[in-house]
Amino acid sequence: MKKAWSDFKSSIVDAWNFLSGVKIEKYSFFLCLIFLLSILDAVFTMIWIKTGMAVEANPLLGSLLEHGDLPFILTKVFLTGCGCAFLGWSKSKSRFAKASILTLLALYCCLTIYHLLGALHSVHHDLLPEIINDFLVLMS
Repeated sequence: MKKAWSDFKSSIVDAWNFLSGVKIEKYSFFLCLIFLLSILDAVFTMIWIKTGMAVEANPLLGSLLEHGDLPFILTKVFLTGCGCAFLGWSKSKSRFAKASILTLLALYCCLTIYHLLGALHSVHHDLLPEIINDFLVLMS
């Protein structure tokens, strides 16, 4: 067991050393964050729709719900991925693309906070720490 734990720790250290040596351009990192946040948005949206707490506002994506969850999520993520790929391609040529990346990142961060606050509101308040309850009352 000690050998396995030691091997595990050394593999984590090796992975960390590799990742810390990787240099990624700032806007490429932002595009990766946008893409990951869009996946999170798709999952949260599906949860809200399935629980009856929300409806899909986009008519195209709303019609995809009739075909199942997977087409809805894949299309939602695919469309964002295409947009991120286009912005990644054009970011070196255009200040507008860089401004768009920053704007989208800010919007997706706000959307994620909105989803998280909605999730906290849906949890029974006796289960949450007092400081979170106070914050939710303040945000209401």
